[in-house]
Amino acid sequence: MYGNCKYKESICAIIVTYNPDQRLLINCNQLIKQVDSIIIVNNGPNNSIINDIVRRKSKRFKIICLDKNIGLAAALNIGISYVKKDYQWVITFDQDSIITESFVHYMLEAYNSYPNNESLAIVAPFYKDQTTGIIQTFRDHKAEGNVLYAKTTTTNTSGNLIGTHVFDKVGLFREYFFIDYIDKEFCLRCMEKGYTIIESTKACLLHNVGEPRQYKLLWKTPLASNHPPSRRYYITRNRIIVYRQYYRIFPKWVLGDIYIMIKEIIKILVYEKEKSSKYYWMLRGLRDALLNKMGSVEKIAIFSMK
Repeated sequence: MYGNCKYKESICAIIVTYNPDQRLLINCNQLIKQVDSIIIVNNGPNNSIINDIVRRKSKRFKIICLDKNIGLAAALNIGISYVKKDYQWVITFDQDSIITESFVHYMLEAYNSYPNNESLAIVAPFYKDQTTGIIQTFRDHKAEGNVLYAKTTTTNTSGNLIGTHVFDKVGLFREYFFIDYIDKEFCLRCMEKGYTIIESTKACLLHNVGEPRQYKLLWKTPLASNHPPSRRYYITRNRIIVYRQYYRIFPKWVLGDIYIMIKEIIKILVYEKEKSSKYYWMLRGLRDALLNKMGSVEKIAIFSMK
């Protein structure tokens, strides 16, 4: 199944959905050629796309339907808990991501090429925006030559190859985050426990962050994500929580992310719509982070940072 890659342990893809579109079908059709099985955790009522997958009744597909949207982290945890005793690897996906040819082969190739690969927590892909074609990587240093991987500190959730034993060591995703920064927090937690994260230089995932759009400013073409106001709440709240938890251990990463946050604030002011609403929800997110209020925006819960 994995070409010439010497490591051929079983792999299960876990996809969290919420009212998915045709991209889910495209990704499933590609994934089933490269992994052993697919678990879909549907965060809400079924739509036509989910029903289409249900009708296939394939033994290699499993759909877990939830009554309501419990958040990305909790849904991922359900999928991971369901399969981690039977599979050595999981690959986590958002519903709008699409793998490219030989994606899994390249991910395993990166894993096998890393010395002392038992210390690896995550093998991540690099990302190509489906709208703009812009390539996004999270590498700590530029990869030169024909190397198969580069080290990174954090990455996105979608497309990550994770050994199931890692969850026994570091725990599952933080469910009180609901959505946004669950990936960054999990990566930093893995690093804190002594694990390493690498990014494949060959595995490309087609993936959108928000509703990206490029703008023209003099000789530059800045990219704005155009996240809706409610997402700005989660992004702001959760990133502040991450800063508070990890600034002593990873000060360089925190400073870098603060710089990204400042650029996002400016881009909202200059380019995006619903400016006042987005700033309102960002301020509310900041307030709730300082008050340790977590959970979904509809039902905030007090949490402990321990």
